[in-house]
This record gives sequence, C-alpha cells and structure tokens, in this order.
Amino acid sequence: MHKRLTWQRRVRTWHNRIAVIGFLQLFAWTVSGIYFAFTDINQVRGNEYRVENPESSIDFAAVNLSTTFNGKLTVQQRLPGEIIIGSDGRWQTAQGDPLRILNQEEALALGKAQTSLNLTVANLIESAETTSEFRGRALPLWQLIDTEHPSVKVYMDAYSGSVSAIRNDAWRLWDFLWGLHIMDYSTRDEIGTVLLKIFSVLTLFTAVLGIALYLLIPKKA
Repeated sequence: MHKRLTWQRRVRTWHNRIAVIGFLQLFAWTVSGIYFAFTDINQVRGNEYRVENPESSIDFAAVNLSTTFNGKLTVQQRLPGEIIIGSDGRWQTAQGDPLRILNQEEALALGKAQTSLNLTVANLIESAETTSEFRGRALPLWQLIDTEHPSVKVYMDAYSGSVSAIRNDAWRLWDFLWGLHIMDYSTRDEIGTVLLKIFSVLTLFTAVLGIALYLLIPKKA
C-alpha cells in the first residue's frame, strides 16, 4: 500500500508539472480550434468580395506559341483586346514579347471588375518580408484599397492582372491563431516545428500520466 501511494504521489507531481508547462499551449490549441471550426472559410478568404468575370472568347489564331514553355500554359485576356500567355509565373504577350507591368489605372480598373469593392488606391509592391499577409504570391503585386473599407486589401498580380489574394480582419485573426496552433510564429507556414513536436509529446505524456493517476487512486468499496 505504501509503495502504491509513493507511485501515486510521483505520478501526480509529474502530471502537475507537465500540465503547467503545457497549459498555455493547450489553451491556444483549444481557442484556435474553436475559431477554425466556427468560422466560414469563404469569409476568411474574402470570397464575398469577388465577382464572376464574364466569359470572353480568345482568338487563338493571334497567339504565338512558338516559344518553348515548361509546365502549365495559361492563355487569358488581360485588358480588353489584349491576350497574354503565362507559364511558371512568366508572362508574355500573344506575339511572344515580354509583358509590361500594369499601370495604376489599369490595375484599379481590373480590380473593380473582379471585386465588388470601390477600389481607389493602388500601391505597387516589389519586395516583401516573409511574414507579409500576401506571402507566397509572386512579386510584383498591386495592393488595391477601397477607402470605405480600409481593412480589406486586394492583392493583384502586376503582370496577369488576376486577383491573387484578398485579406481582411477575419483572415488576419485566422493567420494569427494558425501561427499559435502550429507554433510557427514567424512565417506561420511550417507545420511540424520543433516546438509543436515537443508540446505534442508533452500533451500526450500528460494524458498518459492522468490515466495512470486515475488507475493508481484507490477505489472506494
């Protein structure tokens, strides 16, 4: 009986110590998980601001495909009457010439055509930090803003004119909680960080100790 009580005290001590260490992360996992479960992902992605573009016909006879492309080939209309060709992030005109970057007026016009926002401000972004809210998108980008909804940012590929991301407060909160969830506080993109692995094992160990503690507690007759 004395030996059983000794093991019970040891298990309780270690269970309490590990639980204290992992409490804040367990709380972060719980809060972020609740937010992910109850939040509409379309709202997070800003899809409510996107609009369907009318279909347009493309005259492939005017497209020069003599250039060798690697990977997926995209042929689309950018500006009215302008056909562009893209592959692996590189864009060119239908005649095979290098494609110029859209100017401010063109970017705003295309942004208005692809969203329900009244975009009036355009900022060209040519460099960015790894923690930027448009990370993973090819640069340069146009950042388009509706002054009536300044928290909503539209990011457009400066060459293709396609809206590649829409960021709002719902996405920013999601991104922050996602960083806490996977314990990647910088890029928020790496699943499987050392911290996540350590705390996952600690959490499992806490649960195992809790079960062991329950089994060691003498049961009343």
